[in-house]
This record gives sequence, C-alpha cells and structure tokens, in this order.
Amino acid sequence: MTKSPWPVRIVLALAVTVYIVYSSFGIAHPCLWGHMGHHEAEYMMRVRTTFRQHMLTPATHAGYDVPPWQDYYFHHPIGYHHLLGIFTLIVGDHIWTPTLFPALTGLLTMLALFVLVRRWWSREWAAVAVATWVGLPIIWTFSILTDAMFPAMACSIYFCHCYLEFTEKPSKTWLKRTVLTQLLFGLLFWEAYFQAVFHGLQIIVWGRTKRGRAQKVGRWPAWIAWFVATAAMSSATMAFHLIFLWKKGMWADFLTSFQQRHSASFNFIYTRHK
Repeated sequence: MTKSPWPVRIVLALAVTVYIVYSSFGIAHPCLWGHMGHHEAEYMMRVRTTFRQHMLTPATHAGYDVPPWQDYYFHHPIGYHHLLGIFTLIVGDHIWTPTLFPALTGLLTMLALFVLVRRWWSREWAAVAVATWVGLPIIWTFSILTDAMFPAMACSIYFCHCYLEFTEKPSKTWLKRTVLTQLLFGLLFWEAYFQAVFHGLQIIVWGRTKRGRAQKVGRWPAWIAWFVATAAMSSATMAFHLIFLWKKGMWADFLTSFQQRHSASFNFIYTRHK
C-alpha cells in the first residue's frame, strides 16, 4: 500500500512557513550595530564599491574614490560577494536586500537537505530533518545574517549527496554534478576544501574494496576518476584565490587573518562576540 504524501507535505509546509515567519523579523532593520548590522553594512558596502568601480575585488570602502589596497577583503572566498551583487542587480539596493538574500538561500539548504535524506532514508525522515533544521537556535538566530553560511551548507549537503550517489552507481553524470558543486562550494567557503579532502580519503578506502575495484567510469577506475576530478577542481579554485590575493598584494593580510583564526584563545573569541 502506497503511503500518502500529504503528511510529509504538511510538515514541510509548516517548516517553511515557520522559517519565513521568523526570518521576516528584522528583515528591514537599519544596519547600525551588532553582528547582523556589521555583516550587512560591510557586505553591501563592498557590493556598492564593486558597482561604482567595476571591480572584481571585494573592498570594504565607502565613497566614490578608488579604494586603497588596505580595504581589499580576502579573508573569505569572493563567491558570496558576487552572488549578493547579482541579487542586488536583480532586486535593487534596498535596506532589505542583504537580509532577504540569506533568507532565500536558507530555502536552498532546506531543499538540499530534503533531497539527501529522502534519497537515503525516506520522505518522512526528510521532512523531520528539515523541520529539525528550521528549529535549530543557530538557524532562527542567524537566518537573515548576510554570510556565505547557508549557500555553503547547501553545497556541502549536495556534495555529500553526489558522493553517495557516485559510490552507489558511478557515472559521468554524478561526477559532473560533483565537480560543478565543488566549483561553487570552493568559491563560497574554505570548508569546501576540508570536505573534499575527507571525501578523497574515503574514496581511496572505497576503491580498495571488492566492489570499489570493480566500478569504472569510462576507462578509469571509479575511485580514481572521482579523486582526480575533485582534486583538480579544488586545486583550481584554491589556486584562483591564492594567485588573485597575491596579485593584489594581500598575502600578508591573508596570513594574519589565518593566524588570528587558527590560534585565537577563548578570551579573545569571547571579547569579540559578547
């Protein structure tokens, strides 16, 4: 007997409704202070500078003069900056532009989560996963925070989905989807490179199993095809970032940012976020 899809649809509808309702609070707040205002003001400042100066480089700079190199921002990959820029071109520069965009990308994360869990567990558990995600305090606290967090989450989840599909039934289709996801993910957040490494290590182990040795994509063993393709894409996007910031003279600033994040003490983190 086929299960009715309506209980799942109702749970999903309620989850999306709750997400939209709590994301509407503060969606048009002025960018004055606090974590939200800090992010929105800075990200929109960079977008406006990109429009005014026709720059590829994000620069935290106000006004119409050419920004000095000290205002360039490379602490994170530049992909989210340009996605927000495209969204701003579409809807215009409004007070709600930098808050609506992250809220919408949260819907993409919910979709990716639903697709993953439905494929590998069930529709019912997929609905539970989405509802649980919507109910997480960090989500309803930061759902309108201008940041690469949500689109990076969506890419991470779908990247994992592609990996599972590929190891289940290797094909060029899933390999292409994986590479495209890794491209977008690598332009959004540094976590993409950690995930690629972990998947790469696991695919080597999978390739040593009896089933893994028997799988091929074209003439290539499947595990080698995955490893080479994802390693090449990860290396290409990382090389783009590193060469770009080196050409802009921001190498020392990038290393200083890494050192602060790598060796930050608890007291330092507390004083910066209290």
